[in-house]
Amino acid sequence: MLIPINDIDTYGYYREKGYYPLSQWTKFLVNHDLRLEIQNYLFGKSELGKGEVLIANQKYYEYAYCCSLKVCQECCAPIHNYSSVHVSHILSRGAHSDLAHDLRNYNLLCGKHHNVWENGYRKGMKIYKTNQIIIEELKSEYSGGKSILMEIYNKALIAA
Repeated sequence: MLIPINDIDTYGYYREKGYYPLSQWTKFLVNHDLRLEIQNYLFGKSELGKGEVLIANQKYYEYAYCCSLKVCQECCAPIHNYSSVHVSHILSRGAHSDLAHDLRNYNLLCGKHHNVWENGYRKGMKIYKTNQIIIEELKSEYSGGKSILMEIYNKALIAA
């Protein structure tokens, strides 16, 4: 069951318990506007000047690393530090700058598999199918459509 996060106090409650509601999308359903507010608070706004964007990106990489299992999601090789080499955006920052700091929009990958995701045969990767679900959710939510997970959650509430 998904836990809805509709206000900053609920978000804070689960963070204090050691959860990462912004990245644990299979456990938490975070309201879109609240998600943007928290992302802007944690990392800074994407529309900042170039130097500030670099700082915001570093904050994002560090946070993404902290809330991950610290292994490559493709081959399970250990990842010992955070960097742009290991935090691989599912939808690229260049084409989707509005998603640059969304914590659902990354995989923690070793350098080899980051390169495969960026330049190689994505369909052959273990993470491909899950990433397609994430891409569908992100595109739907950010295009002004309804969150697919929110619709599933609402249907479950009605059925209960």
